[in-house]
Amino acid sequence: MSKQAVTVTETEIVIIAEYFALKDNTCANKEWLLDIFSTHYTDQLITVNADDGENLTASGFLEFLETICEIFNIDKKSVVINTHNPQLTEPFTFKFKTLAVFISANRMIPAIEKDITQARFVGTIIGRFTPTRMRLAYELDQAFPNDNFTIFQSRHWWYHEPFISLYPKEQAWFANKKFDSDLVSSARSGRIPPDDAFHSYPNCWNQYQIEIVCETDPFGDFWFTEKLAKPLSTGKPFLLVSGLGSLARLREMGIETFSSVIDESYDQAPTPTKRICAIVNSLQMLYNDTTRSEKIAQMYRIAERNQEHYKKYAKSQGHNV
Repeated sequence: MSKQAVTVTETEIVIIAEYFALKDNTCANKEWLLDIFSTHYTDQLITVNADDGENLTASGFLEFLETICEIFNIDKKSVVINTHNPQLTEPFTFKFKTLAVFISANRMIPAIEKDITQARFVGTIIGRFTPTRMRLAYELDQAFPNDNFTIFQSRHWWYHEPFISLYPKEQAWFANKKFDSDLVSSARSGRIPPDDAFHSYPNCWNQYQIEIVCETDPFGDFWFTEKLAKPLSTGKPFLLVSGLGSLARLREMGIETFSSVIDESYDQAPTPTKRICAIVNSLQMLYNDTTRSEKIAQMYRIAERNQEHYKKYAKSQGHNV
C-alpha cells in the first residue's frame, strides 16, 4: 500500500508535506486538503511532517496552511510542523529535524585513493533534471568546454516541454552533449538514492579539481544533503548552488568556505541563474590566474580542514563519526 498524504484519526490529522510542497517549489493538491478538512476535521491536533527538506515557504504551503486555519478556525500555534528549516518561528509551532543524510557521509563513503594529477578543472554530478541544474551544466560546459567533468543522469528534457521554444541553444546542447558517466539511474527522472551516491563517489573524486555542488533546493539555505556532504567529508573544494545565503549558513555551522581564494559574492545573487553566472565568472577568474595552481592548492588546504569541521558538526548533531 502506498504512503498516504494525509492520515486522519479521532485525535490527530497528520499531513505529509512532500505531497503538497513539491520539489519544484509549487503548492499542489490544495483541493484534496480542503476536502479532507471539510469532511474529517473535528478539532483534532494537526501535525505536518516535512521529512525530505520541503521548502514550506517558497512553495507557498505555509501560506495555504494559514488559509486552512482561518477557514476552519484552527489555532495556528496548535499546528505542529516538523521541518529542517531552523529559521521558521511563526505563526505555527515548529520542531526542527536533524540533517540526517547530510551528517552520515563519513560512515557511507568508501576510502578514496586520491590522485588529481589528471583531473579536469571543474566537475558537477547531477541526477534529476531541473532548470537550475540544466543551467549549471550548460554554463560550465560553455565556459570550460574541454576542462569539465559533468554527469547528468537524466537524458530527458522531462516534463518541461512547454518551455522548449525559449531554450533552442540549451535544448540542442542537451540533446547532443556526451556527458561523463558513473552510475546509471534506474529512474526516468535521473534520481540516484543517497546511499548509492555515497558509495560511488570515489569513482568521481579524482576526475576534477573543484566540485560545483547543485543542491536539491535552489531557494532554501537550510536543506543540505549528500550532495554537499560528499566534498565536505572527503576534502574536495567546492562552490555551491543553493539558496541565497547558503554559504553564510555553512559558516554558522562551522564550515570554512573559500573566500580567501575565490570571489564568493555569488552567495548573495538574487536568483539561481544569476548565482550560476556569478559562480562561472569566479571560476573564470581563477582559471585565468597565473597563480592558479597555488590557489587551488590553497583551496585543498581549506577543504582538508573542512573534513574536521564536518566531523565536529556531525557530532554536535548526535551522530557518531
